[in-house]
Amino acid sequence: LKIVKEKYPYIVRFVLSGYVDKEYVLSAIIQGIVSMYLAKPWNIDVIHKCIKRVFEIKEILNQNNLLQLIGSIDKLPGIPALYQDLIQMIDEKKSIPEIVALVEKDIAISVKILHVANSAFYNGGNDNLNSLERAMINLGLNAIKDIVFTVSFANELDLDAKDAIELEKISAHSWKVNYLFTNLFLKLFDKQDFVLWSSAGISHDIGKIIQLLYFPAMYHKIVEAIHKNHSSYYHAEISLGYLGASHSELGGYLLRMWNLSNNNVETATLHHKISDSGSEQLELFNLVDQFVSMNNANCSNEELIELFEETEKFKNFLKKIKQAL
Repeated sequence: LKIVKEKYPYIVRFVLSGYVDKEYVLSAIIQGIVSMYLAKPWNIDVIHKCIKRVFEIKEILNQNNLLQLIGSIDKLPGIPALYQDLIQMIDEKKSIPEIVALVEKDIAISVKILHVANSAFYNGGNDNLNSLERAMINLGLNAIKDIVFTVSFANELDLDAKDAIELEKISAHSWKVNYLFTNLFLKLFDKQDFVLWSSAGISHDIGKIIQLLYFPAMYHKIVEAIHKNHSSYYHAEISLGYLGASHSELGGYLLRMWNLSNNNVETATLHHKISDSGSEQLELFNLVDQFVSMNNANCSNEELIELFEETEKFKNFLKKIKQAL
């Protein structure tokens, strides 16, 4: 599969694996060798859904209006240098201390990693983690990859003060969504799969950042429509005629181009879409994203979780997954 990835990077690489192989397979996913895995004994309906979703993503990301929008960018954004170095070190199976030595060169990323690792969710209320190495071990390499990618990408942007505030809003939303989603994930799904989803929320709105950087007139027109019509960001996009070339498709396209994990690509592309081929995890993510977008009250993450668990949509979702067991 590593050779397949090198020769044909856009091919989606599935693995059907037994439980005993899981740790090895998860390591391959973190290294980007495997796109997704299905555990044995597998459910044929789940396999059909996964394959259907691959073709659905391919169709969405090959729409003409999206390709025209991408083509209008003079120079597509490249992969941040620090992220490339990190991926190379993971591929070479470097030790954690060696990876820490690389990451700690960037103060902004180091601070963000410590901030996330010291959140109540990851740290469980224990003493503050002041060691970057301990923080990275707590979070896991998959989450570290996405933190490094998102923060280093944002740090390379040349934004004025007004747009820097907008960037902070996008980032704050993404971190809050990731916190709420991962907390609920561990309550509802197999903990062994957590590494695949532990950072899905971090990069899901990368398309908004691309709009802000390369299509600022579009971005501010969308924000203006939100305030005028009291609508969500996505519905404002649709009302302005950006269907098929919204921030979700734009983000999914670039995440695929940058060879991020299949989960990142799917989450970015489908987090505003209802699909009969979608997974229960993606359905939960969509509910969380909608909820956080509509609840900007100044409350703690713990209070936000309590509020979400009381919503009818979440209660109906719980009933649905319990019936499927």
